[in-house]
Amino acid sequence: ALTSDDLIRQKVINLLSCAQPVIFSEINTMFDIDFKTYFESELTTLNDLTQAGLIEYNQDSLIVTNIGKLMIRPICMKFDAYLSQIIPSYSKVL
Repeated sequence: ALTSDDLIRQKVINLLSCAQPVIFSEINTMFDIDFKTYFESELTTLNDLTQAGLIEYNQDSLIVTNIGKLMIRPICMKFDAYLSQIIPSYSKVL
């Protein structure tokens, strides 16, 4: 069974995976949350992706750039709550 957190993260990761913008106000309305508060710790880890040109992050949205589409996995990993709980058995991104 999926938790409400799972559903929120699923939506964000699906949007990112499809290179669609994550519009914070839409997520706020859809799940009755404040995106920037809910994902506060995740958002603080995006500087490296922004500096690398993989995403554009502003007050209203998070957008995957054309270059970011090639590196979608590490972008989505930032929002995966379960990733830190498992022993890595997958290939590293780079």
